[in-house]
Amino acid sequence: MAIVEINDLQKTYDGGFQALKGVSLEIGEGEILALLGPNGAGKTTLISVLCGLVSPTGGQARIGGYDIVSDYRKARQLVGLVPQEISLEPFTKVIDAVRFSRGLLASNAMTRRLRIFSSSSRFGISVTTERCNFLAV
Repeated sequence: MAIVEINDLQKTYDGGFQALKGVSLEIGEGEILALLGPNGAGKTTLISVLCGLVSPTGGQARIGGYDIVSDYRKARQLVGLVPQEISLEPFTKVIDAVRFSRGLLASNAMTRRLRIFSSSSRFGISVTTERCNFLAV
C-alpha cells in the first residue's frame, strides 16, 4: 500500500520559475526514500508541498489516502518534518530537538504521543536522548 502518492505534481513560483515539473512517484508504507539532486532540483519544494508549507500549482498528492489540498488537515497529521537547518541551542538534547520539530506541524495529540525508541533491530540504527551538538539521521 502506498502511504504517499504523487501524480504529475507541479509548482511554478511567481516570476515563472518552475520548481516541480510533473513529479510522479509512490512511496510504500515502511519504505525509506532519499531525495537526491543538485541545488535547485526541487527537493525542498517537493517536501514543502507535501507538508503543506507551499501550495502546488498542478497535479495531485495524497498522504495516507488524504489529498494534501482538500484534506490537508488529515494529511498533515500523518507528516513529521525535521528541518535540515534547525536553530536550537548548542548541546540541546536530541529528544528536545525532536519535540520542537514535531511541534512545528504536528497536532497536539500527535505531539503527546511522541516516543523516542531504539530501533536497531528494525532499521539497524539506534536513537539516543543524550546531548549532542548536531543531529544526523
